[in-house]
Amino acid sequence: MFTDMIQSTPQADQVTFHRAEHKFRIIGGDLSFIRKVLTSNCIPINHHKRVSTNHTLYFDDLSFSSYHENKAGISRRWKSRIRWYDSSEQTIFFEFKKRSALLSLKERVKIELTKPITQLSYREIKKELRTHLSPEQYERFLFRSDSILINVYQREYFRDPHSKIRLTLDYNIGYYNQLQARHPRLQYSHHLPHLIILECKIPLGSPERLERLLSPLRLRLTQSSKYVQCLEALGLSQDVS
Repeated sequence: MFTDMIQSTPQADQVTFHRAEHKFRIIGGDLSFIRKVLTSNCIPINHHKRVSTNHTLYFDDLSFSSYHENKAGISRRWKSRIRWYDSSEQTIFFEFKKRSALLSLKERVKIELTKPITQLSYREIKKELRTHLSPEQYERFLFRSDSILINVYQREYFRDPHSKIRLTLDYNIGYYNQLQARHPRLQYSHHLPHLIILECKIPLGSPERLERLLSPLRLRLTQSSKYVQCLEALGLSQDVS
C-alpha cells in the first residue's frame, strides 16, 4: 500500500526510494577530522551553500507510536514530518518516511505556502496539508497528526564519485518542544552539543563501497533517529508507558 502511494506522487524524489540507510551516532567526535575524511573520499555537494540549516517538524500521536516503533526495533514502521531549509519558510516539504528493515522509502510532497510556516497556526498548517495532499495521504497523516517537536541542525552533503551513495553530516542539533503549542514555537531551545550523526544512503547493490568512503573512520552502526533522541532528551517519552 505504501509503495503504491509513493509511486503515485508526481513530486516525489525517486533517488530516495530504493535505498538502504545506515546511520552512525558519534558522541564527542572531531567534526573537523570527520569532514576532512569525507571531503577526501567523496565530493561535497552545495545546495545554494556548503552548510544548510535544516528544520524538521515531527508529527506523531499522543501515545508516541512512531517513537515506540523505533525503540522496539519494529522493522516496518513509518512517521510523518515537514521539512524546510535555511530561511525558505514558505517552501516546505511534507514527508512520509517508511522503513522496512534497512530499506528506506520516502514520499515527499513540495508545498508552497502563502506565508512563512512559522507565521501559521497548526490548524492552518493542517488546512494547507489537506489542500495539497491526496485524500489517502491526508487520511494516513491524521493517524499521527499531533505536533511533537521541531528539530534544527546544520547539514553538509557528500556523494561518492563512483556510485550513487550519498552521505550527510549533521551537527549543532537543537530542538523545540511543540506539545500543546498553537503554532510552531521556536523559543526555549535545547541542544545536543556533542552529538554528530552521519547518515549514508546506499542504493541497493552497492554496500561494499561504504567502508572505503569512511576509511580511516571506525564507526559503529546505530539507531540514530534525531526524533527519538530529541524526544528522550526532552523527557517526553517517559510520560507514556
